[in-house]
Amino acid sequence: MKTGRDLVGETGRLGLGVIDGAAQLFHGARWLMKRPKLLLLGALPAALVSAVMTVLVVVLLINIVDITQWATPFAENWGEQIRWIARFIVGLAVLTGSVALLVAVFAATTLAVGDPIYAKIWREVERDQFGHVPAEELRDPDSAHTRWGLMLRSLLGSITLFAVGLIPVVGGTTAAVLNPMYSGWLLAGELTERACSARGMSDSRRKELLKLNRPATLGFGLAVHFSFVIPLGAIIFMPSAVVGASLYAHKLIAVDMHRAREQETRR
Repeated sequence: MKTGRDLVGETGRLGLGVIDGAAQLFHGARWLMKRPKLLLLGALPAALVSAVMTVLVVVLLINIVDITQWATPFAENWGEQIRWIARFIVGLAVLTGSVALLVAVFAATTLAVGDPIYAKIWREVERDQFGHVPAEELRDPDSAHTRWGLMLRSLLGSITLFAVGLIPVVGGTTAAVLNPMYSGWLLAGELTERACSARGMSDSRRKELLKLNRPATLGFGLAVHFSFVIPLGAIIFMPSAVVGASLYAHKLIAVDMHRAREQETRR
């Protein structure tokens, strides 16, 4: 069983960095590699949802030229080279925005479809890593709407970043950078919900902890985001993300408790 000091880490630092957060995904993958049955079980919902998402991506790619032409009527009278560059940038913004949206929707949909499976994986992680499973999942009253909220925020964020991508010269690059960061933040929030709420932590407190450890939260979320966009990555890494999120949630809780003790000592 891990102690609070173990969870804070060998360095004893109160802060968590980007690497600390990203590492949780790979710790989750390593834990699952020793349990192939759970890995395969967790990959089933991801495979099902991925098949649907793949069809949507293919449709998008087939129509990307028409979409960029529709979105850039202002470039019709520009020189051929400048028009091509403008439409390439807009196309890049459309693709990155759509991928960010699909990644977030994929996570929310997969967690909903495979909830009994991922609950089983979560319980195994809790039992193996932390010695016991909470007797009852004390979900926040609004947690039933969390995944719908994730989809809505993903949609609104993607629309906003698509608009950013239409800004001449800098828009496409800016949107391409911000999209994975936004998607990663949403993923980190969604995936840590079960482990935190199972211990009676309110949704507002969980979000506060994620913000207090912003670099690590982004590190974990970005690692999940980019693992999902590589070929077959979503199927392989979805169960690892569930395990990694539980490990990261406990790390956040341990760091928070350590900070509280330090502040109490200083008084």
